[in-house]
Amino acid sequence: MEHYEILTECHIDPKRLREFRGLSMEHRPDGTTCLQGFLRDQSELFAIIHTIRDMNLRLIHVLKNTEEQP
Repeated sequence: MEHYEILTECHIDPKRLREFRGLSMEHRPDGTTCLQGFLRDQSELFAIIHTIRDMNLRLIHVLKNTEEQP
């Protein structure tokens, strides 16, 4: 599993968190939302990206961190 940080342009409603498969959600003061967590593979990453697209949100960045799963 690899750790990702995904940043979107708007605040995502916390009620929709379950759609992001166990990622944590942080609303930032600049109006963005940061989703973070471990994903099994790229197909799981692409599913998250598709969910963001389906919500009509702008994707700012996706970072793959070097942090390993504990």
